[in-house]
Amino acid sequence: MGMEGCRVVRSRLHRRDILHAAPMARAGPFPDGAAVLKLHRLGKQLVIESDCGCLLVHLGMSGSLRWLDERGGLADPSDRHVHAEWTLQDARGQRWILRHRDPRRFGWLEWHQDMGSVERDAWSTLGPDALSVRARTLIGALAGTRRPIKAVLLDQRVLAGVGNIYADESLFRAGVHPMRKAAHLLPDEVTRLATALRSVLRSAVQGGGSTIRDHRGPDGTWGSYQRHHMVYGRSGSPCRLCGRSLLHSRVAQRATVHCAVCQPRRPHRS
Repeated sequence: MGMEGCRVVRSRLHRRDILHAAPMARAGPFPDGAAVLKLHRLGKQLVIESDCGCLLVHLGMSGSLRWLDERGGLADPSDRHVHAEWTLQDARGQRWILRHRDPRRFGWLEWHQDMGSVERDAWSTLGPDALSVRARTLIGALAGTRRPIKAVLLDQRVLAGVGNIYADESLFRAGVHPMRKAAHLLPDEVTRLATALRSVLRSAVQGGGSTIRDHRGPDGTWGSYQRHHMVYGRSGSPCRLCGRSLLHSRVAQRATVHCAVCQPRRPHRS
């Protein structure tokens, strides 16, 4: 059961400091009686559109949205990591709970008047969505920057939706060294990278994400894609392709793992 078409029965905001309001928006979110119309996503951001306004959700590094049958109960009051809850009712009268939990509080909620406000005030600064990026778009996004390609992939203004795990995994699959200058990549390398990004991200979505510490899906299950990691979290282990020990470094202040053989510093043509 999805939340589209459900009506909000009750809202509970346990921490007001995680809720921001966009310009011209009243303090939200979701008054009782609001009807959920549609879900939207760009990169790592989700928008729940209702007939009363739009709630933008950024989960940060440890946040999650849980979709529960009401019989699962409301959050334990002693769980200080649950910041907001909504009770919703579908057309059949079944009640559900949507729970926002974020132990490390790197994420936030942001209330917008409508989708026009979201696109103007929040999404106008984001790059194209990595889940569907094509080579031509990626070539344009990388042009003119001498930053390391790993740093560029993590910049949401350039490409929306790539985190540290999937940057490492995509660069490995494309055979691109994480320290290569972005603007110096050859066209066939960028093509491989665009293909790798789409493939890795789609596989990760199908696997429910990667559970390294506390990531869980909306139904509370652990992710499974970490079983398929080729480099991330495997520093010092043998490369699954060539057997050489994987190397650890830091790029853009983020832990980075790569294979010196499969991801050479010099341009590599397939």
